[in-house]
Amino acid sequence: MHGQWDLTYLKLDYCEQPIEIGDSGSLKIQDGRTGQWVAQHIDYRSSVPRSVLGRTVDVIPAAQLIAYKTLLDRDVDRQDVRDLTHPR
Repeated sequence: MHGQWDLTYLKLDYCEQPIEIGDSGSLKIQDGRTGQWVAQHIDYRSSVPRSVLGRTVDVIPAAQLIAYKTLLDRDVDRQDVRDLTHPR
């Protein structure tokens, strides 16, 4: 377990860009308001192709990212939701 996450993952920084890659097989996150653990089911078919360093990779759709960050409800997640919903 890693804080509000129950998963195995790799976190790295590349040119000051944080990148996280995780195993979603039995992913659970903790509801920031209730403390309950909530199973997350990732629908990879809904992933969005994006170009990263000259390669096309599939990433989580913004709506799904916003939904789980809203559930986590940490300061960093609230900031991420603001950034995602009101880009500069």
